[in-house]
Amino acid sequence: MSRELSDFERSKMIKYLSEEVEAYNVDNNFGSLPTPILESIYDYFIATDVNNKK
Repeated sequence: MSRELSDFERSKMIKYLSEEVEAYNVDNNFGSLPTPILESIYDYFIATDVNNKK
């Protein structure tokens, strides 16, 4: 069963992804990704997670 995520859950996930991306960027000398890209990655994770539970 899928549901909309609360703003709190969304912000927690984006914060987590931001930290992961920052760590990756430090390791690989890339610049940081802007928030809309992180939100897209997050939406992709949610979509694939929902699809896996069907």
